[in-house]
Amino acid sequence: MALLLALSGCTDLLSVHPAGTVETAVFDASFAGQWFHTDEDGVTVAWIRPGAPAAKDYDILWIPAKPDEAPLRLNGRLVNIGGRLIFDLVKTERPEMGVSGHFFMLVERKGDELRLGWLDSEWLRGRVTQAGGPAHLLLDSKPVITAGPAETLAFLGRYALDPKAVSDWITLKRSKAA
Repeated sequence: MALLLALSGCTDLLSVHPAGTVETAVFDASFAGQWFHTDEDGVTVAWIRPGAPAAKDYDILWIPAKPDEAPLRLNGRLVNIGGRLIFDLVKTERPEMGVSGHFFMLVERKGDELRLGWLDSEWLRGRVTQAGGPAHLLLDSKPVITAGPAETLAFLGRYALDPKAVSDWITLKRSKAA
């Protein structure tokens, strides 16, 4: 299982189970649309569209700026933790190839800007491995959370809103073209 998780990873902190279930998810249709980020590598594009209404999820196509990086197809759910939103994301390509790892991003939305913060900092990974952290295994010295959804959500509730939990931010702007 560890090898399969490694092949599915996008980040330095993965979870076997989601934190965002249908019961804990919140849905905001205004997230749907085309978003972009421009930097020295070019333009990164994120297409977000609503998934199945009963699932309260989003289908996302992430097209990186670097031409040598492959696009990612993701499924995501928003979870409200302490009045802030966290995206619980998982790659959806080739599920028959193994277990997809869930990864988490802090979401800040203001008008036509969407800031996403990677919740995989060294500090946050240390909270996983300390006494009282969620059930996990180590893969190449990095923790993979194996706890169920409720325990994962509780862990994120304790630590994910701390500024030290975010390793990096990306700011996307809504595209004016539909």
